[in-house]
Amino acid sequence: MSLTAIEFRQISYSLPQRELLAGFCSIIKSGEKVVLRGPSGCGKSTLLKIAAGLLLPAAGLVCINEKILTGKNVWKLRCELAYMQQESPVWGTSVRDYLQRPFSYHANKELKYDESRARELSDELLLKDDILEALPEDLSGGERQRVALIAALLLGRKILLLDEPCAGLDPDSARRVVSYLQSRPELAVLVVAHDSIMQSLSERVIEIKNLQSAGVESMAELSGGQE
Repeated sequence: MSLTAIEFRQISYSLPQRELLAGFCSIIKSGEKVVLRGPSGCGKSTLLKIAAGLLLPAAGLVCINEKILTGKNVWKLRCELAYMQQESPVWGTSVRDYLQRPFSYHANKELKYDESRARELSDELLLKDDILEALPEDLSGGERQRVALIAALLLGRKILLLDEPCAGLDPDSARRVVSYLQSRPELAVLVVAHDSIMQSLSERVIEIKNLQSAGVESMAELSGGQE
């Protein structure tokens, strides 16, 4: 039986002016690829941030690898996942510097930057040969997204939280990202996506509804990827 990578238990979250999530429940198993889909502002990105311990829900619990996420263990459990935000900023003196920087953090002190792996992933994701030497400010939007994904993959986490990872990518590059993630059966991936190419990654789609128009219902699940 596969372990649970992420579990949302009765998650509720509100903004000052409106309620985003009400009693949201779902389980993502180890190795499962799941897409969050729904209208803008319905709480998809918020769910990723809650799973990453970056936001606290108003009510409910999140479990990461079957351990309840709390204020006391949040830093430890973050070491079991990688979070990639939408339009991730890439900074530093070069792409290489950006990719190396997380390995200097205390939380990653037992990890070591692997240059050959970085080059392998760059090639896998259709980035130019000299991408590691490139200046972050010279990257296109699609290149920034793929570099940010490489940064997450280099950390070797088994849970990926990805917010629109294919934003700004051409179709061939987007399909390559999907193909690569599908080739990694050990990775649990929870991804926010609107485009059909990224949605083809999913084994399951979770449809998040806007509470303003859906009453108390905030989630419906669709099996087998796209409708």
